[in-house]
Order: sequence, then C-alpha cells, then structure tokens
Amino acid sequence: MGQFFNVLLWEFYGIGYDAISVSLPHRYLRQEVIKLIDAQGRVHSVMDVGCGTGTLLLELSSHHSEIKLSGIDFSWVMLTLARIKKFLWNRKITFSRLSISELDQVSNESANVVVSVNAIFATNDPAPVLTQINRILTTNGRLVLVTPSDNFSFGRMLKLHRQIFRKLTVIQKIALSLFTILTIPLWIIVCVANVIIDVLATRGHYQFGKLDDVVNVVSNAGFKIISQTAFLDGQELTVVAQKMGAV
Repeated sequence: MGQFFNVLLWEFYGIGYDAISVSLPHRYLRQEVIKLIDAQGRVHSVMDVGCGTGTLLLELSSHHSEIKLSGIDFSWVMLTLARIKKFLWNRKITFSRLSISELDQVSNESANVVVSVNAIFATNDPAPVLTQINRILTTNGRLVLVTPSDNFSFGRMLKLHRQIFRKLTVIQKIALSLFTILTIPLWIIVCVANVIIDVLATRGHYQFGKLDDVVNVVSNAGFKIISQTAFLDGQELTVVAQKMGAV
C-alpha cells in the first residue's frame, strides 16, 4: 500500500472520526484506558501516541488537571479537530503533528506514561516504534498499549454497540439516537473507512494480531509486562508494561 493512499485514508477517516468516538464501545474503551492510567500510581505526564482527535486526552484532563498532557498524530484533519476541542474545552494539552515513525524527534524521558490506542497496528513493523517509546519514557515509566486483535472487525464492533445500547435508559437511547441521526454523513465516512481498514488488514497491510504476539514484541523492546488482557468481546488487546531500560 502506498504512503499517499495511507495518508489519504486517515485524513478521510479523520473527517468523521468524532462520530465513532461517542459510540458505546469506544466510550467503554476510553474509560478502561483512563482506569489503567490511574492505576499506574504517581502520574506526572502522559503522552498519547496516535492521539487522533484528542478525545482521550480531553477526558483525562477532566479527571486530572495537574497532569502534563501531550498528543501526537500525523493526520492534519484529526489534529485540527483536537485543537478546536482543546480551545472549546479550555484545556492545557500540547498537540504536535508527527507520525509514529517520527518518534525519534521526541526528547528522551518526555513522559512517565505513554498511551497508544489503536495506532501501533498501522505500522509495518511496531518494534522500532516501541523501542522509541521506551526511550521517551522516564525511568520505570509505563506503557499503556491498546491494539486490535485478529478477531477485530467493524461489523462485530457495531454488533457490540447494539448490545450495549439495549442496556441504556430510555433517555440515553433517545439522546444517542438523535446524535446518530444528526451525524449520518460522518457515520458514512466512518463505515467506508473501516471497511477499507478491514480489507487492508486481511491482506496484511495492518497488524491485527494475537495477545501473545503483542506481548512478545513489547517485551523485546525493553519492557516488563505488568498486565495483559483482551476486552470488548476479544476485539481489543491491552498490554500495560514498565520500562526496563534502553534497547
């Protein structure tokens, strides 16, 4: 797959990305990631690698205004939306335009927690990215990594959304349904982009893997595994790891 097409795909996806960020599985995912960050003890600074439109960092800032927050992403569209939301929410978050293959431009020991949600899979080889994250982390810093499993599909995620939707109150159902109707054009973009991503993953262009494989590549990058799990009906994999030293 050409670099130009890859950039075009993610800029296109960015236009509608905030629609999917309010979907019930994605809300649950962010809640779980924030819990994992909170569980790491004294957190002074968090860097989100592949931050998208910044929703995770914005929600984290609502819980922890004292933490230094930063995010990087290569999508101009997504970062523009992130900066608009940062302004509207009046949050102190630093957003920078960098791809995950350009982490060598980030200073040593820039954060004591690095989080990356559904970004590492888009690289041809995640090992160099994880090695750079190891360098970016402070001594004993923690990595919170979320990535799709080889069971992931957009269709299954929509099915999970419907299952969670049935458990909502009537008012919650009405509010979410109205939002969905109002954002139909954005959802069309999201659906098209995810169908393309699913196809590219089946052809090996994206790295949807097994939990053991993710654990191995993280360990080999100089991390000690703290916890590992699959959630959202086995579609997402989570690994929390501690920096052990440079590789």
